[in-house]
Amino acid sequence: MGQAESDFKALGNAFEDAGRAIQQGVQEASNVIADGVCENIGKPLEAAGNAVGDTFQNAGDFIPKILPIFFPPPYAYQTYENQEELDRLKQEHDVIIQQHEELLQKMEEEKLNTFEQVATYEKIGVERFQQLAATVQPLKMERDKNLALFGITSTGKSTMINSLLGQKLAETGYGEITKVIQPYDGQSYRLYDVPGKNDDVSYFTVNYISFWKGLSYRLIIINHTVKEMTKVIKLLDAIQLQYDLIVNKFDQVPPEERDQFKQQIRDECQECQLQGVNHLWFVNAQRPQQFQTDWIEMVNYLTN
Repeated sequence: MGQAESDFKALGNAFEDAGRAIQQGVQEASNVIADGVCENIGKPLEAAGNAVGDTFQNAGDFIPKILPIFFPPPYAYQTYENQEELDRLKQEHDVIIQQHEELLQKMEEEKLNTFEQVATYEKIGVERFQQLAATVQPLKMERDKNLALFGITSTGKSTMINSLLGQKLAETGYGEITKVIQPYDGQSYRLYDVPGKNDDVSYFTVNYISFWKGLSYRLIIINHTVKEMTKVIKLLDAIQLQYDLIVNKFDQVPPEERDQFKQQIRDECQECQLQGVNHLWFVNAQRPQQFQTDWIEMVNYLTN
């Protein structure tokens, strides 16, 4: 029996005990009333209440173990094998994690939510983060080639995933669909849909850094400006990881303005001093054939 199954069984037994305690208390209380000795009615009800309280206290030991199954933490994006790998990394880097936690605590106290804010606030904090990030080991992945898509809400990540995979697997719609990192398998690679965050402090954790380092390709999706994702990009630059920029929904730019828009994006990359950009593509994931030159180049690069 697995640990999760054992915890479920223990939780079920706890609530069965609670049910029996309530049933027994009510039955004894009914007997007392039937006997006409109402002053003794408090004893069975008190006993039932105590039993129920003990039962729920015991159940509390199992609920924290079971909740992650339904509401996984940010790093629970693959299999329990990866979770064990993360646990091993945590044990090996206790000191590193403690220092990370100190940095996160300071960020929370000073209301610093992004790497840019940390850099503005304190140079020492940036240097410490870079030193700590350098010691984090890449997460061991199950597939040889692993891609991840980063982008804020409504940039078309899910549509991009479906077009790359050639089938509708990722849910599309308005607003943020993905709440946890979601894996999808292609023929020769695994593709991860990362929740649409651009200033979430969870990106500073050992778990996310380990995940980032384990990836073969990091794909940053934007629509209108590089500044949509500079907070994440700056963090990737800080830990010296390379990435590719994908400008999706390029069809929304009027034809007569497309050359100018392309130059605008290139200028922004220089203005923002992006260091780790490998490629820049302009595509329409909903209709890949519309800008097929960039699309084919991108697909060949990612899959070959």
